[in-house]
Amino acid sequence: FKQGLLSGRLTVSVRYKLEAAGSGGTLVTRELRMQTAGVLIVIRPVLVGAIRKENERILQRMKAYLEARVLCYLHN
Repeated sequence: FKQGLLSGRLTVSVRYKLEAAGSGGTLVTRELRMQTAGVLIVIRPVLVGAIRKENERILQRMKAYLEARVLCYLHN
């Protein structure tokens, strides 16, 4: 973004890796890379907290979705 004399950049990339685990489970690994530039460097700790919270929410939703699909599959 650019607002007057202030400018900043935030780049976030997220990668999920799903692997078969014992007992029919799935191991989910999340790799997150974040780069800040400009004035956003100052609020980086706040951004890290917000991104972490959102990623945890996404993982919980993904888990619920996948578990519901497995239960649906097992009952059909």
